[in-house]
Parts: sequence; structure tokens; C-alpha cells
Amino acid sequence: MQRAAVSEQRSGLLDQFGRPIGAAARPDPERLTLASIRDLWYAYPAHGLTPERLAAILKEADQGDVARQAELFEEMLERDGKLCSLFQTRRMAVEGLDWRIEPADDSAQAKALAEEATEQVEAMTLRRVIAHLLTAVPHGYGATELLWSGEGRALVIRDVVEVPQRRLTYLPRAGEPMPAIPRLLTDQEPVFGIDLPAWKFVVHRYRAAGGSAIRAGLMRTCAWLYLFKHYDIKDWAAFLEVYGMPLRLGKYQPGASKEDRDALLLAVRSIGHDAAGIISSSTEIEFIEAIKTASADIFERFVNLLNKEMAQAVLGQTLTSDVGSVGSLAAAQVHDEVRFDLMEADATALAETITTQILRPLVGFNHGWDVPVPRFAFEIEEPRDQGQEATTLKTLVEAGFGPAIPLAVAQERFGIRAPKDGEATVGGQRSAVSHQPSALKTLALAQQAVDADVIAEQAPVDALAIDAVQNWQSLVEPLLAPVRAIIEGSATLEEARGRLLSAYPEMDDAAVTELLARAIFAADAWGRVHA
Repeated sequence: MQRAAVSEQRSGLLDQFGRPIGAAARPDPERLTLASIRDLWYAYPAHGLTPERLAAILKEADQGDVARQAELFEEMLERDGKLCSLFQTRRMAVEGLDWRIEPADDSAQAKALAEEATEQVEAMTLRRVIAHLLTAVPHGYGATELLWSGEGRALVIRDVVEVPQRRLTYLPRAGEPMPAIPRLLTDQEPVFGIDLPAWKFVVHRYRAAGGSAIRAGLMRTCAWLYLFKHYDIKDWAAFLEVYGMPLRLGKYQPGASKEDRDALLLAVRSIGHDAAGIISSSTEIEFIEAIKTASADIFERFVNLLNKEMAQAVLGQTLTSDVGSVGSLAAAQVHDEVRFDLMEADATALAETITTQILRPLVGFNHGWDVPVPRFAFEIEEPRDQGQEATTLKTLVEAGFGPAIPLAVAQERFGIRAPKDGEATVGGQRSAVSHQPSALKTLALAQQAVDADVIAEQAPVDALAIDAVQNWQSLVEPLLAPVRAIIEGSATLEEARGRLLSAYPEMDDAAVTELLARAIFAADAWGRVHA
């Protein structure tokens, strides 16, 4: 009997977290993430943060109580503009992508389900869902609550509610291991929280590394960089307050009373602010000039180093966030490819979460759990340098590259549609493309122009010029032979460059000179006869 119950449980439906549930289960329509008095209480753990406090907060989170870690990460993003901009860049790279819902297969049913799911998802505030779920990148996990409405097989998601990370907990109950799924803290369960109901919450994890989601967030890495950076900024501010100002040193006699010493101290401080003060004749104030040769940029260099480490951790590179004095736009474009890989991974993981935790219950509740589930996907296209592609295409055309490049391919590549009949156009080019060898390209185009547009009297001259250079390779070979020998016999570019000048006397230009002389003579004679 017990074995039959276990078999029935194993064969039943599993929710988005892999827990067995009944096939007839319906999502709770009530909102569980209600406003709580705890939402108004902030511990502000980043205020006066020290290495000891940071280590204690991270260790506390490792035990499952992630509230203070979540508050710390939120406050760090508020207080550090660089850190905030890096995570915004990472988030918006995915948030700005177009998306689509693909059918599970080619059947008519699958296509109809995909169209219906697209309509329902478009009615949701999906951009807001995507933006909040991507907070899993800094925190390691992110969750939203789905508010369902409808009856029977007409359930829809009417709204979504962002769940702050500090409203979740991984704290284990007595005698239990740490849960793999977070629980929601409520006023009724403020310590251990309540289990997340099936199909009620969407939980997205950032899987930069294996293990617990608590330690997977990138802010775990950036927290120490943040701490060192703001220690440095604090010292930097103190340094700037006194930088360039002279040291005011007060001297008093050995027998001076406490009242005299206090008066001297007050006078020294007043001189710093008011540039005026009085002292007795038995005391003395000395001004010691500040040392101006100290390296005042050491604080800035340390901050820049920490900023680059943060960019490396968040974006996978540094040049697209800060080219710097030694960087270049070309280098930034190369490094941007690494950032594309991160964006692609973020988008792929988030698409899987949306498919399994939003589309699956939408289809399951309305059409049954045995029908094919459509797939959510982002429109991910690797960025292309169209300027470089245009230059490459121009080079191939001018070189007479064959086979011919279809005009439709070029129009599709650059997003340029064909003009309609009678439509005004800008620019234009000849559609005829020659496939002559590159050395004869110009003359071949001239010959095409002769056949189409040039007057008949000019054709013999152009034909004479083309005939004159038909054997150009045999004429140029003696001229370039010494240069080719130097290049082939040199080990380095510098060695070849140094030897090239010595090749000039050995270059045989007799054949080329004779060819040019004959061409000039023929052109002059033709002109005199037909003048």
C-alpha cells in the first residue's frame, strides 16, 4: 500500500522547483508579498563598514540569514556610482533585447499555443519582470510573485510583484538542512518564513559558479573592492582637506599653565579658519610649509585600480566601461565581444527560467500538462561592425572577386530594401561588376564604358591602351625582382626596410620605359591625325 502511494507521487506533476504536486492544484490568487513594517526598517550595514563587519555579514548569510547581506548589497549600489553603472550596463544589455515565443514543434497545436502564450505575455509587464529577475546577477537570486486571476481553464497572470531579496530567507529550521529554495518572510513567519507555493513565484538564479545561490552573486566579489575603495576615498578626502596648507605648530614655555596651553591651542585652530588669533608673548606659533612634492595621485590610482577590478568582475573586461589613457576604441570593441558572451549567457538562463516558471503553468492550467510547452527566447545577435563590412565588400568588388555577390544579399546584410517604382533615391551605383583580375579592373571598366557611352572615335584609343598593357606582368617582373629578393631574404621587417633603398639601382625599368614611350607616341600621333 505504501509502495503504491510512493509510485503515485513519483508519477504525479512536479512544480517549478521539482516538488510533487497534484495535477488539479491551482495557484493562490491572493498576494503574499504584502507591505510589512519590516520594509521600513533598514540596518544600513554599509554605514561605518569595516572588514570585521563585512566578514560577519557574509558569514551570517552563509548560514542562511541573508537579510543583512541583501541590505548591504542594495546600499552599496546606492552609494557607489561606478558599481551601480556596471550592473545597470549588465542588466540593460539583456533588458533591451527583443524576444519571441517559439512553438515546441511544427504541429498546428504547438503553433497555436505559442501564439496564445505570446498574447498573454505581451499583456504582462514583462520588462519589469526581466529587470527584477536580473537582480540575481548581483545578489545570486531574484524572485517575483505572480498574481493569477480567472477560473477553470481561463487563468491569466494579471500582475507581478517584485520580491526584495531581504524578504527571502534560506535559514534552515531546527534539525533541517539549508533549503535550496528560498522562503518568504511574512509578519506571521518573520524568522523562518513560509514555503513558496507552486506556480506562485518565479525564482531566478545566477549560476556563475556551483553551490549555494547565496554565494553566487557578483556582489560577494565586489563587496571587498567596495570596502577598500571607500576607505581610500575617505583618506583621500582627509588628504584634500589639508593638502597644500601649512602646519601650524604652537610652542609654549615649560612652565606654562594648562590655561595658557588651551589658549595656545585655540589660537592655532583659529588661525586655520579665521586667519587671526592672539597669544601671550611667552608662546610662539611656527608655520611649516606643506611638502608639495608628495605623490597626490596615489589615492586616485588606487580608486581606478579598484574600479577596473569591479568592471572585470561584472562585465568580464574593463575597456568598454573605461577606455583609459592607454586604451583605444579598437581594443574596446574587441573586449566588447567578451561582454556579448556574458549577455548571451544571462539571456539564455533567463529565457529558460521564463519558459519553465511562467509559460509552463500558463499552458498547463489552460490546456493541460501533457501538451508541448512553447519556448521563450531572446533575439540574440552578435554585434557587427557595418563600417568594416562595407569596406570589405567594397574591397572584394574592386578586386573583381568572383563569383558575383548578389545585390539582395548586400541589401539584407545592411538592412537596405530595394527602392519601389518611382520612389526617390539617394546615391546609386552601377550594377555591372567586372570579374577581371585586379590589375586590369580600371581598364576593364573603361572598356565597358566605351561599349555603352563613349563616342566611336574614342574607342580605338582606349583599345590601344588596353592592348598595350596586356602583358604587364612580364614587364613589371624585372622591375620588382630585386625588391622581392630582399623581402624573401630578410628575417625581420626592420632588416627588409633597411635594405630596400639599396635595391633601387638594380631595378630594371627598361621594358616599362619603352612601353610608356610607345604609348605616349601613339597617343600623340592619334591626336595630331584626328585634331
